[in-house]
Amino acid sequence: MILNKLDGVDKKINRDKLVINRFINKVPFYEFFIQFGIAVIYLILGSIIHLYFTSHGIVSAIWPGSGFALAVLLIGGKKYILGILFGSLLLNALFLDSPWTIAGMTLAQVSEAFIGAWLVTRSVKTTFSLNTLSNYLCLFVFGAGVACLVGAFIGVLALLSADIIASVDYLDNVLHWWMGDALGVLLVTPFVLAFKETFRFQINTKQLFEIILLITLTFIAGQVIFLDWFHDYIIEASRAYIMFLFVAWASMRLGAYGSAFVLLMIATQALWGAKLEVGFFANEITTANLKNYWFYMTILSTVGIILGIHVKTINLANKTIKIAKQRFSDLVNSTDGIVWEADATTFNFTFVSCQAERLLGYPIDEWKEPGFWVNHIHPEDRSWAPEFCAASIKRMEAHDFEYRFITKDGRTVWLRDIVNVVNEHGAPRWLRGIMIDITNQKIAESDLRIAATAFEAKEGMMITDVNKIILRVNCAFTKITGYTSNEVCGKTTKILSSGLHDKNFYKTMWKSINQTGSWRGEVKNRRKNGDIYPQYLTITSVVDQNGKVINYVATLADISETKAAEEEIKYLAFYDHLTGLPNRQLLLDRLSQALVSSTRSKHNGALLFIDLDNFKNLNDTLGHNLGDKLLVQVAERLNSCIREGDTVSRFGGDEFVVILEELSMDSTEAATQTETIAKKILACLNQPYQLDMEKYHGSASIGATIFNDHYQVIEELLKQADIAMYQAKKSGRNNVSFYDPEMQKAIVDRLSLEAELHQAFEKRQFQLHYQIQVDDLNQPLGVESLIRWQHPERGVVSPAQFIPLAEDTGLIIPIGEWALETACIQINEWQKDERTRDLALSVNVSAQQFNQANFVTQLKTLVRRYAIKPGLLKLELTESMLVDNIDKTISIMNRLKDIGIKFSLDDFGTGYSSLKYLKQLPLDQLKIDQSFVCDITFDNNDRAIVRTIIAMAQSMNLQVIAEGVETKEQQELLLKKGCHAYQGYLFSKPLPIEQLEGLLRKTYS
Repeated sequence: MILNKLDGVDKKINRDKLVINRFINKVPFYEFFIQFGIAVIYLILGSIIHLYFTSHGIVSAIWPGSGFALAVLLIGGKKYILGILFGSLLLNALFLDSPWTIAGMTLAQVSEAFIGAWLVTRSVKTTFSLNTLSNYLCLFVFGAGVACLVGAFIGVLALLSADIIASVDYLDNVLHWWMGDALGVLLVTPFVLAFKETFRFQINTKQLFEIILLITLTFIAGQVIFLDWFHDYIIEASRAYIMFLFVAWASMRLGAYGSAFVLLMIATQALWGAKLEVGFFANEITTANLKNYWFYMTILSTVGIILGIHVKTINLANKTIKIAKQRFSDLVNSTDGIVWEADATTFNFTFVSCQAERLLGYPIDEWKEPGFWVNHIHPEDRSWAPEFCAASIKRMEAHDFEYRFITKDGRTVWLRDIVNVVNEHGAPRWLRGIMIDITNQKIAESDLRIAATAFEAKEGMMITDVNKIILRVNCAFTKITGYTSNEVCGKTTKILSSGLHDKNFYKTMWKSINQTGSWRGEVKNRRKNGDIYPQYLTITSVVDQNGKVINYVATLADISETKAAEEEIKYLAFYDHLTGLPNRQLLLDRLSQALVSSTRSKHNGALLFIDLDNFKNLNDTLGHNLGDKLLVQVAERLNSCIREGDTVSRFGGDEFVVILEELSMDSTEAATQTETIAKKILACLNQPYQLDMEKYHGSASIGATIFNDHYQVIEELLKQADIAMYQAKKSGRNNVSFYDPEMQKAIVDRLSLEAELHQAFEKRQFQLHYQIQVDDLNQPLGVESLIRWQHPERGVVSPAQFIPLAEDTGLIIPIGEWALETACIQINEWQKDERTRDLALSVNVSAQQFNQANFVTQLKTLVRRYAIKPGLLKLELTESMLVDNIDKTISIMNRLKDIGIKFSLDDFGTGYSSLKYLKQLPLDQLKIDQSFVCDITFDNNDRAIVRTIIAMAQSMNLQVIAEGVETKEQQELLLKKGCHAYQGYLFSKPLPIEQLEGLLRKTYS
């Protein structure tokens, strides 16, 4: 491949020996031996090509060293790059002068091998072998193509730098270099890999003879074609292409590795003939620079290797198929079932395994006769099995079914047929499946089922002789009674007797057994540990062929859990799960009985409806857990207060109902007795309760009604007691109230008023009236808006009558929102008039409305919508609405205060708010309640209270206003006390907006 000069060879060899010695001590002996062998082979291959087959003294048409180096790295890995390096270095040192040229040439050859191996292994990602076309393609592209081209560029560049070639010949030499190295890879690399693989093959005599024959004939043909043997007897035309026959022979019989060996032999003969200038390539070295030789060998090697790989792939596939067929055959014939294939439309078998004759007796030929399967199905199954199979085939569904089949010798066997449907072109074509003889399984299942049903059922079983001596028991019997088989067998059934049934019971039982052959019913029997339990017992007599009783079979079931469940269901249906008291359902039943009893005995009875006061507050503050504990203690106390025969029931929530029976026949005396018991209950319930770590004081309100007629309606009685209970609550709680018909009328009126209240809001029957507020000079300071209900029939309904009802029904929220929006609209109108633009408008706000989650947002929206000055809107709050959640109230007030809205504390002095919290409230004004103002002129206590309120307001920098001022004397006295703002009939009563504005124009203009 390279032009070399022999001058100074010895000097360079000595220099290179120093480099080699440095590695000897670092490498194990066997590794050194291998590396040395690789280097020697590389040196020999390069020297032969250089000395004999170099064209024009520069490059050669084949460089076997490239193929050898790549094969070494593919087989052994990158560690053998050292052997390639040493061989290349020695070769170049032998034929080159300049150290730089030696280094460049060595770099080209080593890098070519390294890059080729790296690219090939990286693409293949496994140990490289010529088993697939993709692997050979990687070798062709990366090993012979890319890597050799890199080596060619580097090597020829080294020659150019040493002035061995001219720059104009650079690309031509690169091409020749690449062609020689690529051909070396395509020929030598497969040969080395084939040489390695031959050690794995086991060759028999026949194969050895074929190999020898192939090599011999190939050699002779090569000598004839390339070295002119028998030249005078051979036709010249295209004889070189005869070698394709031998390459094809080697590929088809020995695969890619055999083809590689033959190719290398052909390449050597052709190259040697070219060297001797004889044969097919006689003038190649001198005329064509071996280009024809290169193309010839490249095509021949590529075709040969690819054909070998393809043939090997086919052979491997055929071998795999053969193995699979053999395995399938072994599996089919060794399985205990009958493997079969049949036509999907006719059910005619096309294949049946040899087990068919062994299991069912029919020869294989009979199986393949038309209609064989259907004709030999048991008559009882023939009516459905083929139809079932046909329906499944139509749906293209695999199916698994069991049926009976008649064997060759007339026996009936059970078969389980597992069938798969195979379609062709979307229609069922073949059936393939396996038949399994399950006759023994069916018999075993039947026996097991009979045995399990007869004796090892969940029920206990006991077999006795005619004298009632126990012969056998099952496991369930032992589990139920506690007696083992050894403990009861040989003894009479009396061992199980509880002693709770008399002789007549057993006499009736045995009479039924003797007459009908069986008896069943509930008995009480005794376990081994002495426990008595309910048992459901069935006794059946067993008779012989003559009808004589020989045994008794008893089945027994422990129904303790069933009985307990029945009791539990009954308890849950009629008793409260928390307190254990009768529930509403049982109460109604007992009340019905009490009414009947009262009518029969002429004695009065009474119904007490008890409701715990403020129970909701307890739940909200201390939690439902403590609330439940209170209910349990209340139930216990109620039970302790009543007489025997009376009933205490939990009606629901914190409501209890007591039925008192057998009271006096005199209604007045009966009422007295009822009141005595009710007050006793109240006194008992007033005692403190210990709820975990909390001590709680509670009370109750009781409503009572008397009954003495079973024609009275139960629901009416409950309603009367309920009404009376609410009357007791209105009377201040912790009280007893008897039902009065007037109460019922009041309830009816209230319900009627509630319905009308809903209509009033929908029909806009509400109006705002306005009462003026003045200063000590009688000049207007502001106005309070007061809601009025103009009823079309009742006239004006007092707020004291409908406001509490609105609060109870929740209507207070939409009514309050309407009042606020109406007030904002009015402020907007007043802002346009110079006389009224500074008037503040006060609006009363309920607790429900104030505590809405979106109350602040609503107000902000109204202020923006109607463009009012927030300071002109004053919200009046009562002390009672501050009690429940003072912290939340303060938070809401502060958020509204931030936008400028003012606050007035209405009815001050009548509530129960703490002065501790009062100082935290962002108030602007205190309003003295009219109850303190009306008697201020003559009541010293009222004067003292008013003086205190005014002083406290002044000390807290709050405005103060008095309402209910009706006389000049009251105003003057208030002024002396320091109050400078007033509201009352002295100045004006609440007026509609038109009259108020007229008053403002007439009196205060």
